[in-house]
Amino acid sequence: MSNGTPVPPPTGMPPAGGKGPGEQKALIALILGIASLVCTPICGIISLVIGKQAEQEGYVGSNVKIGKILSFVSFGLWALGIVFYIIFVVVLSTVAFW
Repeated sequence: MSNGTPVPPPTGMPPAGGKGPGEQKALIALILGIASLVCTPICGIISLVIGKQAEQEGYVGSNVKIGKILSFVSFGLWALGIVFYIIFVVVLSTVAFW
């Protein structure tokens, strides 16, 4: 405006920090979902909990969904790895005694 008064931001915008409700928790859920693929499924469990908190705070976006999907993929891969390990041990123990 020409009289020197600042123009207020449009309504519906996130706060001045640029983060909407639950956005930081959603990003943490995404990072932990990725970490659950590389490190341990415990990160996946934490990702699901934090993602649920972000949804309850009103976050609507893809970060939480992707974090959840990565966590469930991690659970499946770890379970598959455990099954293959058990099969390997059983086969190895039967072959070793022949």
